[in-house]
Amino acid sequence: MSDESIKRKDLWATMNNVRQNDWIKAAETLGIVVRYGKNGSHFITLRDPEFMESRGVEGLITVVVEKLFKESNRKIFKSILKYGETHGISEDDIWEALKLLK
Repeated sequence: MSDESIKRKDLWATMNNVRQNDWIKAAETLGIVVRYGKNGSHFITLRDPEFMESRGVEGLITVVVEKLFKESNRKIFKSILKYGETHGISEDDIWEALKLLK
């Protein structure tokens, strides 16, 4: 999925301002499961709720680390958007869950 597939270019340009906590809240809003790393790890995984018990790659949507930058946020966004194609989540749904689309 290329950047050309993103409709809201104005919001796409602001992806450096999204933090790990924003992704956690967005995932919860979108009905995506948030799993925290073990032993105080600073990453989380976003997972398909149909695979609640799995900790492997099955049901993995994306990994969200603590320190994020524009390109990592864009990859996370695209992963959620790809998942959303088959689960009824649109680009605008993701922007709204991130509280960037008003």
